[in-house]
Amino acid sequence: MKMEGFQINYTDLSDLFWEYKRKIENLIENIDNCIERISMFTENAVFTGKTGDAVKSYLGEAHITILSGIKVTAQTLLDNMAAYKDGYRAIDSSTNFKLDEEAIQEFRKKLASNYEDTDEYTGKIRSVLSEVTDISDVGMPDSNGVFDIHEQMDSDLIKLVSNVNSYERENVVRLENSVELLLENLQSCLSKIGLSQCAIESYETGSFITGKDVGALNTGIKIFGDLHEKNKEAYDEIYEKEQKIKDEAEKRKTQG
Repeated sequence: MKMEGFQINYTDLSDLFWEYKRKIENLIENIDNCIERISMFTENAVFTGKTGDAVKSYLGEAHITILSGIKVTAQTLLDNMAAYKDGYRAIDSSTNFKLDEEAIQEFRKKLASNYEDTDEYTGKIRSVLSEVTDISDVGMPDSNGVFDIHEQMDSDLIKLVSNVNSYERENVVRLENSVELLLENLQSCLSKIGLSQCAIESYETGSFITGKDVGALNTGIKIFGDLHEKNKEAYDEIYEKEQKIKDEAEKRKTQG
């Protein structure tokens, strides 16, 4: 994937991050409450018989599986957002950067124009001075330092554009794919809800969770759930760092 004319604003990225975090954590909390209540219901429900057993099995197998899948997908999305935002610190560590490829390329054009003007003026000055060297001991101006600065700035700008494009190409697609994989499995499983073999009143234990799509979803739940737990400490450090930056920014804003 090649980005065309990227525009990345730290403030927008930060606002989106905190909005995602708040909404996703609220969603996860609600899902946990639903799972807990379903579990309590299936364990304590007093109705028995074939229909009662079918209802308990259906809720325990179908609903809890789907809810667990949604929870892991939401958590993975939040983890990916945290990793994505944190990754830009390696590109620009400031807390108010605006990366606009079009503006960067325009600046490079101006830089190149200034370089050419400097070269032209230096040539004219040297030409004039060369005419008076026989009557005055005048040294020739050394413009190498100016040219070096121009070249270094242009090199840094090229590197910045390359770093952003490389980061987006190498990381964003990978992060998106992890969520899309879970979403595809979820959609396949949700499409089975309401079918005859999954009808709540006639549900047979195991008929939902033994399907290929549900097996793939459960595998995804396990893999991405374990991945979150494995990297939880790292994510917590990101959140702690982001919270500190947010608090400092709000403090500066209050102080004016």
